[in-house]
Amino acid sequence: MIKRKHASGFNAIFADPDKAPLDQIMDGFDFVTRTIIEQSDKDIELNRALGDAQAVIREQVKRSTIIHARSILNTCAQRATGKEVYDDYLE
Repeated sequence: MIKRKHASGFNAIFADPDKAPLDQIMDGFDFVTRTIIEQSDKDIELNRALGDAQAVIREQVKRSTIIHARSILNTCAQRATGKEVYDDYLE
Protein backbone atom coordinates (compact mmCIF):
# COMPACT_ATOMS: atom_id res chain seq x y z
CA MET A 1 0.00 0.00 0.00
CA ILE A 2 1.24 3.46 -0.81
CA LYS A 3 1.87 5.65 2.19
CA ARG A 4 0.10 8.99 2.38
CA LYS A 5 3.22 11.02 1.68
CA HIS A 6 3.44 9.31 -1.71
CA ALA A 7 -0.28 9.32 -2.52
CA SER A 8 -0.30 12.69 -4.27
CA GLY A 9 2.45 11.63 -6.68
CA PHE A 10 0.69 8.36 -7.37
CA ASN A 11 -2.69 10.01 -7.85
CA ALA A 12 -1.19 12.58 -10.23
CA ILE A 13 -0.18 9.78 -12.60
CA PHE A 14 -3.81 8.78 -13.06
CA ALA A 15 -5.20 12.32 -13.05
CA ASP A 16 -3.39 13.32 -16.26
CA PRO A 17 -6.08 13.32 -18.98
CA ASP A 18 -3.46 13.46 -21.74
CA LYS A 19 -1.78 10.24 -20.67
CA ALA A 20 -2.88 7.00 -22.32
CA PRO A 21 -4.24 4.33 -19.95
CA LEU A 22 -1.34 1.99 -20.74
CA ASP A 23 1.15 4.74 -19.91
CA GLN A 24 -0.70 5.39 -16.66
CA ILE A 25 -0.44 1.72 -15.74
CA MET A 26 3.27 1.61 -16.60
CA ASP A 27 4.00 4.82 -14.70
CA GLY A 28 1.91 3.73 -11.72
CA PHE A 29 3.74 0.40 -11.55
CA ASP A 30 7.06 2.20 -11.83
CA PHE A 31 6.10 4.60 -9.03
CA VAL A 32 5.00 1.83 -6.66
CA THR A 33 7.89 -0.56 -7.34
CA ARG A 34 10.49 2.21 -7.21
CA THR A 35 9.10 3.28 -3.82
CA ILE A 36 9.30 -0.30 -2.53
CA ILE A 37 12.88 -0.74 -3.77
CA GLU A 38 14.01 2.54 -2.24
CA GLN A 39 12.42 1.63 1.12
CA SER A 40 13.98 -1.85 0.96
CA ASP A 41 17.41 -0.29 0.43
CA LYS A 42 16.90 1.79 3.57
CA ASP A 43 15.64 -1.20 5.54
CA ILE A 44 18.59 -3.34 4.44
CA GLU A 45 21.00 -0.65 5.60
CA LEU A 46 19.18 -0.27 8.94
CA ASN A 47 19.04 -4.01 9.58
CA ARG A 48 22.73 -4.38 8.76
CA ALA A 49 23.51 -1.65 11.29
CA LEU A 50 21.35 -3.44 13.85
CA GLY A 51 23.04 -6.75 13.09
CA ASP A 52 19.79 -8.47 12.12
CA ALA A 53 20.98 -10.85 9.40
CA GLN A 54 17.59 -12.52 8.96
CA ALA A 55 15.85 -9.19 8.36
CA VAL A 56 18.55 -8.25 5.85
CA ILE A 57 17.91 -11.46 3.93
CA ARG A 58 14.13 -10.93 3.99
CA GLU A 59 14.54 -7.41 2.58
CA GLN A 60 17.01 -8.60 -0.06
CA VAL A 61 14.54 -11.26 -1.18
CA LYS A 62 11.71 -8.70 -1.30
CA ARG A 63 13.88 -6.27 -3.29
CA SER A 64 14.97 -8.98 -5.73
CA THR A 65 11.36 -10.09 -6.23
CA ILE A 66 10.24 -6.56 -7.08
CA ILE A 67 13.16 -6.11 -9.47
CA HIS A 68 12.22 -9.37 -11.16
CA ALA A 69 8.60 -8.21 -11.51
CA ARG A 70 9.88 -5.01 -13.14
CA SER A 71 11.96 -7.07 -15.57
CA ILE A 72 8.92 -9.15 -16.53
CA LEU A 73 6.84 -6.05 -17.18
CA ASN A 74 9.75 -4.52 -19.08
CA THR A 75 9.97 -7.57 -21.35
CA CYS A 76 6.22 -7.50 -22.03
CA ALA A 77 6.25 -3.76 -22.70
CA GLN A 78 9.25 -4.11 -24.97
CA ARG A 79 7.50 -6.78 -27.02
CA ALA A 80 4.28 -4.72 -27.19
CA THR A 81 5.81 -1.30 -27.88
CA GLY A 82 9.31 -2.03 -29.16
CA LYS A 83 10.98 0.01 -26.43
CA GLU A 84 12.38 -0.70 -22.99
CA VAL A 85 10.50 0.91 -20.17
CA TYR A 86 12.41 0.03 -17.02
CA ASP A 87 16.14 -0.17 -17.54
CA ASP A 88 17.29 0.81 -14.07
CA TYR A 89 17.44 -1.74 -11.25
CA LEU A 90 17.53 -4.56 -13.78
CA GLU A 91 20.38 -6.84 -12.90
